[in-house]
Amino acid sequence: MGRDNPHEWFTAGEVADLARRDAIDEVPSTKSGMIKWIKREARVDPNLVDYMSRKRPGQKGGGGTEYHWPLFCEAGPRISTALDTEAQRRECGPNLEEDGWFTADDIAHLAWSARLASVPDRGGRLNGWIADLARRRPKTFGADLDRLTRKRHLGIKREYHYTLFAFMPDLMAVLTEELRLRSDPATRQAVIDDWAERILKADKMLEQYSKSRYR
Repeated sequence: MGRDNPHEWFTAGEVADLARRDAIDEVPSTKSGMIKWIKREARVDPNLVDYMSRKRPGQKGGGGTEYHWPLFCEAGPRISTALDTEAQRRECGPNLEEDGWFTADDIAHLAWSARLASVPDRGGRLNGWIADLARRRPKTFGADLDRLTRKRHLGIKREYHYTLFAFMPDLMAVLTEELRLRSDPATRQAVIDDWAERILKADKMLEQYSKSRYR
């Protein structure tokens, strides 16, 4: 990812929409407010804003200015994470929204595999942890919970959309990596093959150790 990646560029309106959608108060949640925010930043560091802005390709006439997402990073971690996540969602393609859902068991297993101590390692515990977060963060996490929760197709299990956890960069990194693997069968198969090879090597080492020990 970098300046040449078109998915990393956002108009003032798009950034404001993300802030409003995720209840992020680090930046304005209206287009006009965001434009004023950008103008204030330009007065402080005009060279930076000039470097981080460009005309959106394909736009003719006035308007169409877009900004590279790192411009907004210093505003706070939540808007930075939201923009990074949206850039990855764009890059992964239109199926990401459908693929962006995880059961509590899925999340707990991925968190356990990544050794994330801050996330419960069992599905039942994770559901309780999410309910507790909703009680403690009613205006942010709690407000998003209904919108970003659904019942799994042809089943009764609850699923959570990965953007629900935008306030946890470590967990978001794990979930977005899993989405990348889901969207690329060849990469996923390579990871599976790699783990299978590691397991075989570990089994052989255990077998050799057992033979040498009881010889």
